[in-house]
Amino acid sequence: MTKIYYGCDHVPRGWGRYFALCNAVELKLSGYEKRPTTETLNRWRVDSPKGFAFVLHVDEAVSGGLVRLGDANKSELDDRVRKGWQSTLESAHALAARAIYLKTPLSFSPNPSNRALISAFAKELANTQKAVVIWESEGMWPVEDTRDFAESLGMAYAIDPFVAERDAIAMTHGDACFVLTERAGLRREFDAYDIELLQEWSQSYNRVFMLLRGRFQWKHARELHDALANH
Repeated sequence: MTKIYYGCDHVPRGWGRYFALCNAVELKLSGYEKRPTTETLNRWRVDSPKGFAFVLHVDEAVSGGLVRLGDANKSELDDRVRKGWQSTLESAHALAARAIYLKTPLSFSPNPSNRALISAFAKELANTQKAVVIWESEGMWPVEDTRDFAESLGMAYAIDPFVAERDAIAMTHGDACFVLTERAGLRREFDAYDIELLQEWSQSYNRVFMLLRGRFQWKHARELHDALANH
């Protein structure tokens, strides 16, 4: 049976209310005014319900480092990226994170050197630990080819499943990440039928991380909570 983790990208009303609604959270530690300490991360882990999933963004030295190396047409990692990954792993260990998240920006285009950097990241760093490593790319990376490329490297690729369905991209197997946000040119809010589709598409996978973003993320979290509770 597929395990579905769903959560938002911030916790504005405190962890107690959040834990009652979601079973995952997307964490970008650099987004905090004061970066949480290891002791704080440990406390979050201890206070979280059994089975809760922390999805931790990589240290900026990793994501920014890949962009920096790509801009210089480099195809191999350097020690600054490796150090950033070690920092990421320390935070992931404190949280017992179930997934580690890498997002590359628009400027990180699908050229040969950047593809080589992603391959090096996966082979040298991402495949050395148990947490699922998820990659989200912005820009001109073709969804189906990039999804297959990421999976060949042992990573999950973040997709908008509604766009994938529109473009007739098959849902495959293993671990998946669905990024659910306001959809340009489509309806802004999900209804009961959309939630049913998400559950149906999820059955192709072992685990699905559904990351809720945008203005309606809390509404969608409530709908997913109620649908999964009655599933």
